Amino acid sequence: MKGCRRSATFAANNLWLEAGRLRVQPRAETRSSALPIFSFRPRVLACRSTLALWGLTTLLLPQPSQAESIASLLQRGEYLVTIGNCDHCHTPGHFLGKRQDAQRLAGSDVGFQIPDVGTIVGPNITPSKTTGIGNWTRAEIIKALRTGERPDGRILSTIMPWPDLAKLTDRDMEAMVAYLRSLPPVERQTPGPFGPGEPVSVHVFQLMPPDVD
Repeated sequence: MKGCRRSATFAANNLWLEAGRLRVQPRAETRSSALPIFSFRPRVLACRSTLALWGLTTLLLPQPSQAESIASLLQRGEYLVTIGNCDHCHTPGHFLGKRQDAQRLAGSDVGFQIPDVGTIVGPNITPSKTTGIGNWTRAEIIKALRTGERPDGRILSTIMPWPDLAKLTDRDMEAMVAYLRSLPPVERQTPGPFGPGEPVSVHVFQLMPPDVD
């Protein structure tokens, strides 16, 4: 209906597109008997003119460049990694009060000891191909974050909160993965995981059962 009202306005000014050119007849001619004869054509062509002008306006408006889109995605990813506290379990020194930001996300130096499970140390998640996740594909990283399954088939402990990360939107997941893959690779081997009863070479948080049931 809105298009019809617009076409009536165009028809009043006898504005239409003919052979690819925009033609405007003087207002005096629109009062002639020719207007009823061509009343349908100006209406249809005026709608086409409106679409053409809308398309031209869209083309003339500034569009975000690919670089700006990527920068926005990485900024979103950094924000999510930060508020998700990934540094806590994946950056050395964090739990010891001296976080080593030069080795951000290159693996923790404190483990979580769980009865009957063992001790788990937050691994290096920088793009290092030897000690990090540089050999993981984008799809493999997303699968680990959504299902907890690593490329080698091992299931991550829920100390790594992948069940919560699985609820991220596709867009946010893409942003996190893009940001992680944009980080400088850090060559740092994280110890572990350690099985139950194995000697542990790092500081440990222990989950102990209560003394009284």
